[in-house]
Amino acid sequence: WEVGGWERFGYVAAYTVALALVNYSGLEIVGNASLVVCIIAMSPFVILTVVGAPKVVTSRWFQLPEENAYDKEEPLFDDDFQTAPGPLPLFTCANILWRPFLNNMFWNL
Repeated sequence: WEVGGWERFGYVAAYTVALALVNYSGLEIVGNASLVVCIIAMSPFVILTVVGAPKVVTSRWFQLPEENAYDKEEPLFDDDFQTAPGPLPLFTCANILWRPFLNNMFWNL
């Protein structure tokens, strides 16, 4: 049984319209589900921002470190980056310890 010409066009058009109606009727469900997923995904960030906002001390945002902060006998970090071997040596430039800085930048990608 072969279908061709206008009959084939009619079948394809009817099938396309039927699938478009199914897609359109499901559009509201998909949209509402995506809103629910978005709210669930963003809620921890909103909650932590609301809880943590009163604890922020804005006067410390532009405070520079003390000049002799690196001369103290207690370590700067509780990490073993000063003794652990690595491809990047421990050096400072512009008062930045680059090895832990780049490590933090890598892990926070």
